[in-house]
Amino acid sequence: MSTKTVKISEDVALKELTAFLSLHSLTPVKEAEVKEDHPLLLQAIQSGNLILEGDEPIYKLTQSLKGEESEEVLLDQVKFKTRIKPSQLANLSRGLNLSKDSFQYALACTAFIISQPKGYLDKFNKLDYTVIQQLSANFL
Repeated sequence: MSTKTVKISEDVALKELTAFLSLHSLTPVKEAEVKEDHPLLLQAIQSGNLILEGDEPIYKLTQSLKGEESEEVLLDQVKFKTRIKPSQLANLSRGLNLSKDSFQYALACTAFIISQPKGYLDKFNKLDYTVIQQLSANFL
């Protein structure tokens, strides 16, 4: 996401992201913290790739996932669930030793939040994966 593709100003993106994160936080969220802690999310909003309208945020991938043997597009955007219920968290952790398998647990939670197979997480490019991780972390 380069600054050449800016569709939304930084000020508007910052206000939008701060308001959105405040809805999903137990404590007040300040613009200064958002700007420092979530620069990639701000860039994704500015470029038009991250849309925070409605109950399910949508992230348009910068690089679509394609089939291994064909050029068929498997996925070009992801929708986020904004909450994992406690019983779902318990199901996601079933069979894992959380003290040893915390990263596997985090991957399972992220896959659940975007409603995609865990294996897709390996196929996202670095930027898409990082944006997905940063936004997903707010819904745990």
